[in-house]
Amino acid sequence: MQMKTPNKLWFFVEGDAEEELIKRLVRYQKPDQLKLFEDLKEFLCIDTNPYPHIPCYCDNCESVDNIGHKIKQRAYQIQLIKNLEIIVICDIEKEPCNSSRKKKILTIITELNQSKIKFIFFNPMIENFYFENEKIIIDVIKKAYKDKFQKEAPIIILEKDSSSKIYLIKQSFKKYNLKYKEADFAENFFPKFDYINSTNNTIIRMLSFINNN
Repeated sequence: MQMKTPNKLWFFVEGDAEEELIKRLVRYQKPDQLKLFEDLKEFLCIDTNPYPHIPCYCDNCESVDNIGHKIKQRAYQIQLIKNLEIIVICDIEKEPCNSSRKKKILTIITELNQSKIKFIFFNPMIENFYFENEKIIIDVIKKAYKDKFQKEAPIIILEKDSSSKIYLIKQSFKKYNLKYKEADFAENFFPKFDYINSTNNTIIRMLSFINNN
């Protein structure tokens, strides 16, 4: 029986939190095979994929509106990789709905690259899982408080008066005179998150994409 060639995944993500999430998920599923795209700069300058054994790439586009343009910029390299599937992770921002954001991304890139997009995850789908473990959020705030004020944090009570989970986290930081920094939060939150027992459908689906490539 002929074995199926594993798919490769190329993540185009909006920012630091999404990049950190992908790093953690890939490390969890394939701890010895992660290589972020920024470490593959020479790959942009040659005609073949120099890392055939690496299953995942990740481009941090730094803003939601850069994602379509970054995919377009990488078009040549994308087309060189056989069995490639693109996963996008981004917010809606200034768009009325998920469909509008998806359409905006797709109109920037070529039909060939559109066909390689396996799935688009929007941040509200991801941010719901933050509150699966409020203790981690509280621990992150406590650490930020101790780092800033050089003393133990008071009892931390999270804000819960909005449907936007990331807004609640930012307001919780603000309540204790702390500034929410996406990269710092991601770096301290994701390593402690229980991926194995997560019931969040988005996390489960991301893991399945990574595990099946």
